Amino acid sequence: MLGIIQSIKDRIGLAFYLYPQTYRVSLETVLTNITNSSKDFSLILPLPIDGGSQRIIEGPETFPKPVEIKTDPLYGNRYMVFSGNAGAKESFIFRTTFKIAVLPKKIQPTQTFTLSDYSMIDRSVFERWIGTSPHIDSRDPRILALANEAKKRASDVPTILHNLNEYVINRLHYGNAISGLYSTRDALEKEMVDCGGFDTLFIALARVLGIPTRLVAGFWAGYRTNPMHAWVEALLPDGQWMPIDPSVEHLARRGRARKGGKLGFSGSNRIVFSYGADIPVEVNNQTLAVPILQNPSLAFSEMNSFFTVTLNFETKK
Repeated sequence: MLGIIQSIKDRIGLAFYLYPQTYRVSLETVLTNITNSSKDFSLILPLPIDGGSQRIIEGPETFPKPVEIKTDPLYGNRYMVFSGNAGAKESFIFRTTFKIAVLPKKIQPTQTFTLSDYSMIDRSVFERWIGTSPHIDSRDPRILALANEAKKRASDVPTILHNLNEYVINRLHYGNAISGLYSTRDALEKEMVDCGGFDTLFIALARVLGIPTRLVAGFWAGYRTNPMHAWVEALLPDGQWMPIDPSVEHLARRGRARKGGKLGFSGSNRIVFSYGADIPVEVNNQTLAVPILQNPSLAFSEMNSFFTVTLNFETKK
């Protein structure tokens, strides 16, 4: 009997993401100069999204204070820039703390939307989430053929999204996680990709069919360890953003994940830091494109041979 009771408690605990949650969050980044001489650095740190299914209650507070806080002009993501000089073997610690309320998100379309119904969406919003970029390439000639194959004969948007999700879940294999972002091409050509590869393939397939779709990047929350995660949201013609998490569904069906996340549902066990891919950021009066605003990143590629960057993301309910 005690074993049964404990089993029930474990299951309830694992399903906390079905209910609203409030977290105190600490994001600590350590930047270390690994060379024997002083080096200049420019470090980009993301700030959490305030809106949608989450709301910032306190903060964010950052120490030390950033040189700049900016908003990217394309997707509206906020980020901080730290610039300075690190002596030989010198380390710096950057810590961001905030309190955030997160709701589970469940969207089940009640209308049978067709692709022509996207005429109801504001054109600027539609075009922002329908284009192509280095990591999401819907112009790849393979994508249109695969999208038509994957959607089968469906003509309504919910069924098309369902069919695309099933196609991605069954086509790809999960593995070889990276701190960056796998591209659409990677997803088509590599033996294994992580959550980002599942997402960029899904987004390219949806966009080539005319469905506005965006990458969502952030962290798991509420666990002892909270690694990075990315998923998808598709814009429905009525203006709702429908969550889709093909990598988690892929793993769950194989008994490798119990965190929740599927077509039409994302739990309160995740915190969003950015929308979109290949995000334009400004550093030292230069505009750069970063794959995602999620993990801390050095602004310029040459800095990667001078510095190491480590991250610790902690949440307390």
